[in-house]
Amino acid sequence: LNDGRPMVDGFYAAPAEAPEAPGQLIRIEPFERGIPDDAVAWRILYTTTRDEGQPALASAIVVAPSDEADGPREVIAWAHGTTGVHETCAPSVLEGTCSTGAFFSVEEVVDEGWVLVATDYVGLGTEGPHPYLIGQGEARSVLDSVRAARQMEEIDMADRTVVWGHSQGGHAALWTAAIASTYAPEVDVIGVAALAPASDVVGLIDSLPSVT
Repeated sequence: LNDGRPMVDGFYAAPAEAPEAPGQLIRIEPFERGIPDDAVAWRILYTTTRDEGQPALASAIVVAPSDEADGPREVIAWAHGTTGVHETCAPSVLEGTCSTGAFFSVEEVVDEGWVLVATDYVGLGTEGPHPYLIGQGEARSVLDSVRAARQMEEIDMADRTVVWGHSQGGHAALWTAAIASTYAPEVDVIGVAALAPASDVVGLIDSLPSVT
């Protein structure tokens, strides 16, 4: 952060050469802001696919309990709610981190012994445009974040994955469920929790004047 304003650093920059295959881990580094004391976290940069089918990059936060596990840890893939559409609006960049995208349950996830993989989506942190409420692009970012996180040497993740999202993320979670079996069948999505999904965009816009 610079004078209180969010800033995107070099971590999010595209490398000179990046694999075109989606779900490939490109870059990883430790992450500490907003992480529970009994957890460890990283931010990752990975390949994904835009809604029109073009290769792209996205970033994510991966959070895991710091204690040793008896086996692979179950996975929660978090799709965040609206934070904006500019590059600096990524939850991994903003001060509130996960709570910025309406996720207030990091400690509960850690207490259960699960891994949290929280994508920023394309265009937040990384180069845009951001596919706001464009389901294919958002869902691919979610699925590819899990694919990439499984390539980390630091943690052992189970195949079973639950997708959890709110508002914009609820919309993304529903789309993730819809395309998972064809786009990323190796990500075993066993359940979806879509909270207040932005599914009726026209109705949402029409009701904005009455929102207080």
